[in-house]
Amino acid sequence: MDWLADAVERGVTASRKGDYESMAKHDELIIQKRNDGRWDIRKPHAERSSAIEGTQEEAIGRAKELAPEGDIKVKGLNGKFRHIQKG
Repeated sequence: MDWLADAVERGVTASRKGDYESMAKHDELIIQKRNDGRWDIRKPHAERSSAIEGTQEEAIGRAKELAPEGDIKVKGLNGKFRHIQKG
């Protein structure tokens, strides 16, 4: 499948092939602790989690699986972010 057909199928608007490919490669995930003690993995501004794990370590591993070339940040209890992986 060519890049344009793939973009249309996914509902992505991109004016050029390079725009679409750079969008597809760059994912950002944020990991933060939930009120129940588990760890939430989600994209910025997402309403739902991409995954929920029991420990921070498991959440980081899962985030790396979900976005192997993306930005992964952990939001601390103080509200500050630390980078785990830069995409």
